[in-house]
Amino acid sequence: ENHTYITNITPETSIKEFVTNIKTNGAIEIYKGTEKITNTDTKIGTGMTVKITLNEKQREYTAVIKGDINGDGNVKLSDLSKMKLYLVPTPIGNLEDITLRALRILREEVDVILAEDTRTSGNLLRHYSISKPMMAFHINNEHKVVTSYAERILAGEKMALVTDAGTPAISDPGFLLVRECIRLGVEVECLPGATAFVPALVNSGLSADHFIFEGFLPHKKGRQTKINEIA
Repeated sequence: ENHTYITNITPETSIKEFVTNIKTNGAIEIYKGTEKITNTDTKIGTGMTVKITLNEKQREYTAVIKGDINGDGNVKLSDLSKMKLYLVPTPIGNLEDITLRALRILREEVDVILAEDTRTSGNLLRHYSISKPMMAFHINNEHKVVTSYAERILAGEKMALVTDAGTPAISDPGFLLVRECIRLGVEVECLPGATAFVPALVNSGLSADHFIFEGFLPHKKGRQTKINEIA
């Protein structure tokens, strides 16, 4: 992989000094969270994101500054072309309803699999003799872990996102990770595959020339109101 290393960073290093030490002809941007830092006298700090765009090569490098900045800190800018988030649809009911490509991606292409429920996804992986580390990504932890997962992808890991059944990010917290990766310039690739509403639509006999997808209806309060609004 193609990396650039920046050394000798201290707590007193300004963004201006930091940028000067980067040997590149590319455009350099520095962010704190989603906010672009424009004051070059700001001190460089942990958690800031460094992004370099080399327009002539259509290539981006990026790094998230981690750990203590103590004078020996190294910042690694990794080639974004090596990083990717795969959205991998999984079977709905029948374990055979998964594509050969999805199995290859899970088995060969990714370092980590993000799962809605690691127990459910574990059953699928064992069925196809796939052994990969899994981490949880679901409605109860999405806001806590989305940044750290995106940073791990930035650091060079390839990840696959799966749900218990169907395509990730449809009425699903997966969209938060997709949005964060897009913001950081990381490639996101969605594989074709199982999804619940399309088979239901085509099997209904209704015209599928156009349709509206409303997601999950409220379980109790407001359910009938929502149905009336749609009707």
